[in-house]
Amino acid sequence: MEDICSVGGTKLPPVPAIPPDSVPNLEPIGKVYNMNFAPGLDKLLESDNHWFANEGFKLVASDRTMLGLVLAYLTLISNNADNAVGEDATLASQEARVTYGSLRQCVRLEHDGGREGEKLARRFRTIESILTGEPLAVPPASMSEFVDVDMDDHQLDPSTVDGRVDGDGDGDGKVLSAFDRQVAKRQDEFWKTLELIATVQGPRVGEDAGLAAVGGGSAREEDVRQAMEQIKSLAEGRENRDILYAILLLGWGKNGDPSSERELAKRFLQSEAQGRATELVFATIAGMGLRAFGES
Repeated sequence: MEDICSVGGTKLPPVPAIPPDSVPNLEPIGKVYNMNFAPGLDKLLESDNHWFANEGFKLVASDRTMLGLVLAYLTLISNNADNAVGEDATLASQEARVTYGSLRQCVRLEHDGGREGEKLARRFRTIESILTGEPLAVPPASMSEFVDVDMDDHQLDPSTVDGRVDGDGDGDGKVLSAFDRQVAKRQDEFWKTLELIATVQGPRVGEDAGLAAVGGGSAREEDVRQAMEQIKSLAEGRENRDILYAILLLGWGKNGDPSSERELAKRFLQSEAQGRATELVFATIAGMGLRAFGES
């Protein structure tokens, strides 16, 4: 992941060591983190309860390595205040390191964060898998197991669905409307379909590595082709999903199916990375996607 985070040819700044007995002033660090990173991280993973905004910096502050990454980022900001988004390669690389390190905090949340923690951890691992090309380590499943979800049997916890219920999770909230249930279902389908693609990509036991990549003729290629069509319809113009779909297209075309759609995906990611994105995290993930497939 370090190569994917770093723009080629850049010299990354040293990460300041923070002694265990040192107590840095967390308030200004937290303000920058919560302004520049937390909103985009919540939107990227579609956190229903704004976990990064509410809890993310607490974990960052308790991790001396992560805190050092953010401090190095703040130093770069102060030295590059006049540069536009995407202009400074060293700053972009450090933004990627902070973004990836922040997303990794989800793994710490997985075992004690309830349903939301498990969901965010799975979504982070799915994105990581798509970027690295390493198959996601979950049990194999067919296309239907991922996308044919009946919301009557797959009821979301109302207390975790942002803006859709009243109450504090004690059972007094309103029942989801039909529209909100449909929105929640399609969100769930998008991520499960993305997870399917991450699961079956890359070489499988007994297969030639050149044939087993996404789109390259694996025994489960048909599942992936169906998933690619399905996920396109589930993006629905949401910026985070458009970015992830565009990254998928780079991998799909890279492994044997070049197309004009792939070229459009590359241009879209370049535009996002160079300042069009509405969130810093979106610009960063777009840049990481380009570097992951040698298109930066």
